[in-house]
Amino acid sequence: MTTLSDIMEDVLFELGDFKLNVATGGTTSTIVDSDLGGNDNDWNEGTAIITYDAGGAGAAPEGQFAEVTDYVASTGTLTLGTALTVACAAGDEFMVSSAKFPHREVIKAINRALQSLGDIPKVDTTTLDTASSQTEYACAVAWKRSPPYRIDIQQVTTDANDNQWRIVRDWYYVPADAGSTGLIIFRDQLTPSRDLRIWYRGLHDAVRTYSGTIYEGFHPELVVWESVYHIYRWKVSQGDDMYLELMKDANEQRQEMRALHPVWKPRREPKLLIVKPYSQLHEDEMTVPNE
Repeated sequence: MTTLSDIMEDVLFELGDFKLNVATGGTTSTIVDSDLGGNDNDWNEGTAIITYDAGGAGAAPEGQFAEVTDYVASTGTLTLGTALTVACAAGDEFMVSSAKFPHREVIKAINRALQSLGDIPKVDTTTLDTASSQTEYACAVAWKRSPPYRIDIQQVTTDANDNQWRIVRDWYYVPADAGSTGLIIFRDQLTPSRDLRIWYRGLHDAVRTYSGTIYEGFHPELVVWESVYHIYRWKVSQGDDMYLELMKDANEQRQEMRALHPVWKPRREPKLLIVKPYSQLHEDEMTVPNE
């Protein structure tokens, strides 16, 4: 499972704006490294990530990150904007970056990258239940980006692990104005009080915390270089032209990753089409009426 913390660490590595050090102590809200040096406020607005827990078992706070809100050079103390779940201890390894690439802007760029990679497959089993004397059902607004491409109906309601879903083929989608719900219309009334499982495509959910999960259909390297590109693009948009060539290089890298690691897209389930046999299609034309 790939998390926002994994992507953040690799992105900062590719940006090259970081230091890897070993903590000499800390708390849930501070990381202390007496050898970090530098000047006060050097790391303010940057990111601090605990990359390795000294216990060696991958336990907290390994993988956790936060924005640096203050740095005191005389003691090597980084103050964190969000508390760790477990205190940083002597021997924990950490990565810290500066305000050259602010923590919040990096997260924003990663989320922009996730959206730019396109819609991902999603499944909704809670929004719609079948009802008696009904063939028209209001869609969720989230489905309007890309109308449902498959619908299943629950066959068994007494066993959560044996629903025996069956594909429903004879239906169509009716769009609606912005902010309004469209309709799914079935030709026939369905068995009432059954869940409907809706397959659709939608944007990747925003990730903001260290444990936020990344869709497994996106290769991590693809997400990293897509993110690096968007960060450099942001820097150029701020008038910092020294990043223009780096943005172009990152664009080449992301295009290469897109070619090497294409994103899987589900195929639409074909609708039911009943075709008469050839002989039956021409039966009427070939029959001579009785005189």
